[in-house]
Amino acid sequence: RTCGMEWQKCGDAFGRCAAKACGEDDACAVAARAADEEISGGASHMAVCKAFRDTQHELCDCLPLKTAKEGVASRLAAFYAAFKPDRLDEGGAVMGVEEVLTKWRGS
Repeated sequence: RTCGMEWQKCGDAFGRCAAKACGEDDACAVAARAADEEISGGASHMAVCKAFRDTQHELCDCLPLKTAKEGVASRLAAFYAAFKPDRLDEGGAVMGVEEVLTKWRGS
């Protein structure tokens, strides 16, 4: 979910995140490329921009900051559960979530 984020910034962040999360896992890299293709709408610049805007409109909700922050933490925990379970504590919460959120807020 990249509500309000510029296309280039979103694409760059997704690429860095996917590379870091997938590492040498080919199945993960294939899934990341498929997700990127699904969201971007293909290679055409016009299709990409339209698909990006349409996806943001479809998936994004305008929320108070506190509610949005809780939602981000929840989605991050679900992502780590699937791809980096060692980043979760025994209760399934992201360890050091504030540091992670602060890092990505500035990206």
